[in-house]
Amino acid sequence: MIQTHRLALAVAVFAATCAAANAQTERVRGTILKAEGNALSLKSSSTIVLKYKGGEKTIVVPADAPIVRYEIGSRDDLRPGAALTAAAATRKPDGTLEVNRINVGRDGVVPR
Repeated sequence: MIQTHRLALAVAVFAATCAAANAQTERVRGTILKAEGNALSLKSSSTIVLKYKGGEKTIVVPADAPIVRYEIGSRDDLRPGAALTAAAATRKPDGTLEVNRINVGRDGVVPR
């Protein structure tokens, strides 16, 4: 009976993983042309129109979406418990990793 439950759980996890993998995402960079709705309020969704090379897109920003900005930090931001991401790490001969940039979260925000 335990093996049946484990198999069912494994199938459910696999199905959820496949569904998440099939979700369509798109990275868009551009300039905000206009913001509609409660653009400055955290109480409801907002709509922004983004102009980018090749056109425009309308984007809905849910009320619970974290709004993130980058700013130059310092080594003081690298402390125990800080959430971070590092892209394009290079493995050195001694096994350590070297990065040219690191993203560190503040105030509970976990960088992606």
